Amino acid sequence: MRATLAHALPGHAASDDRAFLRAKAVSPSSLHDHFKAITTLTPLEFQKRLRLESARALMISTNASAADAAFAVGYHSPSQFSREYRRVFSASPRQDAERLKASGYVGA
Repeated sequence: MRATLAHALPGHAASDDRAFLRAKAVSPSSLHDHFKAITTLTPLEFQKRLRLESARALMISTNASAADAAFAVGYHSPSQFSREYRRVFSASPRQDAERLKASGYVGA
């Protein structure tokens, strides 16, 4: 989980996580359990969801391609991005963006 937080938050170091957990006397597994209880997602799933929602907003507001949006939010593989996008939003990135634009959605 520490690697997930360090990767998800710009300027965030894994050592910050360890110091936080020590100060709060919370084990990483306990924090993971509490996080999932509150968000219904694991920290990694939460990070992916944030990235996918950011990419979705980029595609809608700037007409970015799926590949450009994927790279902009930290994906290294457009195909992996498309698979995860379809899993979360039940449509390909292009189809979803076109549908949302047609409905007047302007992004988050």
